[in-house]
Amino acid sequence: MATPDKPFPTKWPFGVLMTAQWVLSFAALIAVWSLDFWWAGARLVHYTAATTFGTALFSWFAHLFGLHKPLQLGQIHFYIPFAITKFVYSTIMFVLYIPSMWFCIYYMFVGFNYTGNTAVVNAFAAVFCALAGGTCGYLALLLYRAAENKPIKLLGMYIEGTTTVKFASTKESTTETAGAPQKV
Repeated sequence: MATPDKPFPTKWPFGVLMTAQWVLSFAALIAVWSLDFWWAGARLVHYTAATTFGTALFSWFAHLFGLHKPLQLGQIHFYIPFAITKFVYSTIMFVLYIPSMWFCIYYMFVGFNYTGNTAVVNAFAAVFCALAGGTCGYLALLLYRAAENKPIKLLGMYIEGTTTVKFASTKESTTETAGAPQKV
């Protein structure tokens, strides 16, 4: 049975980075939602922040409640490969946050010509996009290094708050006990 990991959000690096991903993307969403009007690039900022918020929050709750580990309920084995999905979407969102940040910076300077909160909100959105993109990029880099520069190895790993743990699948050698975690 899955056991909750209550101190997960405070564990460095993975717990803190995964918490920062959804918090910063939610802050970017709030900044975009509070704009007086949307420029052409605001849709990309909104899409990037909303996608990161949804996927990161789902993954964060799974880690918080212990559902990220391989589970066995009787004869049923259950495992969602969060490490590989987190690597893939963190890499994609890192790439999407770069133009999002530049759109926000550009529209911040354009917003000085208008009254209202356009320039200030775009400045906040640019900062939140830069920070959220940085957390996505750093998390992808940490997972890439944990997989020994072969991302396909992330299928046999799960993320703890401070480390990644490798478990043996049925296709690997029989010298390791299936499901026995090994610290990486």
